[in-house]
Amino acid sequence: MALALPLALTGALVAPSAARAVAPSDARQGFDIPAQDLRAALEAFDTATGISVLYGSDLAAGRRSSALRGRYAPDAALRLLLEGTGLIAQAVGDKAFVLRPTPSAPSGGAVSAQARHRRAFEAQLQQRVLDALCRQPASAPGVYRAALALRVDRQGQIGSVRLLDSTGSAARDAAIRAALQGLPVGEPSGDPGKAYVVLVLPRESRKPADCASAP
Repeated sequence: MALALPLALTGALVAPSAARAVAPSDARQGFDIPAQDLRAALEAFDTATGISVLYGSDLAAGRRSSALRGRYAPDAALRLLLEGTGLIAQAVGDKAFVLRPTPSAPSGGAVSAQARHRRAFEAQLQQRVLDALCRQPASAPGVYRAALALRVDRQGQIGSVRLLDSTGSAARDAAIRAALQGLPVGEPSGDPGKAYVVLVLPRESRKPADCASAP
């Protein structure tokens, strides 16, 4: 499978602290986090688990967490913490989650020009990332899984590349960063400096090679 749909994060990408070694996701641990400002609650979750929660800097504004008390696996604890916030968490590796709004039912209304531009840019970003990764055998998708946090600068280039978790090969990790750093991807939608998370997923054996159509 090739690149999954990128998660566009509004505003700056926030990670309370650097990722640390964590217990398996099904390992239960004790929590005692009161209902509070969501940013503070996520910081407490990060401190307790060593798992980074990444989100747009304005996504948590004005939101309050639910109280979290008891013994839970980290993924279950995060779901409970987010109850009532209108946000969900998507795992992007063993050490990180990305927050995004809960999907809403289609309204049937007209799509705004801004939304169309954003979707077009995200599709273009995805394709150019795929093309760049396919140019070198060391970074070509198909056999590895990676979660990439990409920041696009004012010149329409990828200004920073961060792997949220290793692909399992230090050489491959370095090849991915080298392939994407400074890559021209076009004019970003919204504010320059916005971060995007792109998932690169392993290809199912019965599907055609990911790079078959890439230049």
